[in-house]
Amino acid sequence: MDTPDLPFMYTDPTNPPRGLTTDQALQSRRAHGENYVDDKSKNGMLTAVWGLLKEPMLLLLLVAARVDIPE
Repeated sequence: MDTPDLPFMYTDPTNPPRGLTTDQALQSRRAHGENYVDDKSKNGMLTAVWGLLKEPMLLLLLVAARVDIPE
């Protein structure tokens, strides 16, 4: 099985190129959309706390802490 000749990734190992070229970035943006983080949270604080309280590991730790506390 022949392996194709692969181009060198770096031309100068002491000064490697960084990031995409402008054309590559535009092509990626067209193919995949903008790269951004949505600041608007869909869930409120109470939903986040409720999600944490439903975690099985947290419940197990709370039960273990209660069992360990002497009266």
